Amino acid sequence: MLRFLVLVLLAVAFWYLLEWLYRKAVRALGLEPDPRRGGRQAGARERSARQDQPEVLVRCEACGSYVPTSRALPVGRGSELLVCSEVCRQRLRSGARR
Repeated sequence: MLRFLVLVLLAVAFWYLLEWLYRKAVRALGLEPDPRRGGRQAGARERSARQDQPEVLVRCEACGSYVPTSRALPVGRGSELLVCSEVCRQRLRSGARR
């Protein structure tokens, strides 16, 4: 009977060890959000889906080049005019256009 109880305890301990290793591997591969980081870490599928989508380009009002919306700069507060760089922003504020 004692051997049976020891065997059951070893089996349960082994099960918990496997479960811990599995969870650690899943977090390391980025397949599940890490609760210590507030659940903000995206899974591998979500990251690849975001990278597959092209970013919208906008035309610079000063020089006419195209720039991604994430890098475009507004000319002023509340302005809908976007430019590609600080140089173009100053050029547009001074009144010069392409």
